[in-house]
Amino acid sequence: MLRFACLLIALALAATVPALGDPGPLDPVAEAYVKLVLAVGIHDGDYVDAYYGPETWRREALEEQATPSMIRERALAELARLQGIT
Repeated sequence: MLRFACLLIALALAATVPALGDPGPLDPVAEAYVKLVLAVGIHDGDYVDAYYGPETWRREALEEQATPSMIRERALAELARLQGIT
């Protein structure tokens, strides 16, 4: 029941996104985070429990097969970008 309620809340929030207008400064960071999580999931099959985003992002992660050091560098770059926003 709790999972269903969380899903409904997520769907309701997702439905309001187009009404908000232009993407905010955190949108690129959020996208990069999801892609990093997918990249980590290539190395640890239990890391990503469920993914409902664009299938192209998942395919890109599978095709690229980023190494842990590549993932680390990207994560540090995103952290720096995030610190520049806040």
